[in-house]
Amino acid sequence: MRKHMNSSVYKTFTTLLFFSVFIPIQQFAQINEKNIELGKIITINSEVLNENREIFVYLPIDYERAENKYPVIYILDGRGNFAFSATTSNFLSRIQRMPRSIVIGIPNTDRTRDFTPVHDKGSPTSGGADKFLEFMETELIPHIDNNYRTYSYKTLYGHSLC
Repeated sequence: MRKHMNSSVYKTFTTLLFFSVFIPIQQFAQINEKNIELGKIITINSEVLNENREIFVYLPIDYERAENKYPVIYILDGRGNFAFSATTSNFLSRIQRMPRSIVIGIPNTDRTRDFTPVHDKGSPTSGGADKFLEFMETELIPHIDNNYRTYSYKTLYGHSLC
């Protein structure tokens, strides 16, 4: 594309693209002189994992005004992936490429433990994936479903341990 545009047209196009993607943050984030608030942090006391888990919650822009139910997207590695996932979800829903969704970020407390199915001698905490899945199935998802207006449709987003 750049070969066919002169430099000033390319710069103008790039600037417009940048602002069309990033300016709308004001439409879905609380912005004041000291903070940009994209969502909230809740704590779930997990009996399955025997620990408190912080969970990041993003609600769609119309959540408070409407009585709609929403699909839920669960994001692994929540500390690193939550903000990007929430802003991407908002952008894609604004251009009608996906439905407005609740985004739940799950930060790690012990990634090796939670994302490995079997114990490995080289990783002392490995092998807890079954418990992590049990936490999601019996504690996290029911908590979200009981406290927010959700559809039964859910997505889990993540990647391998490596």
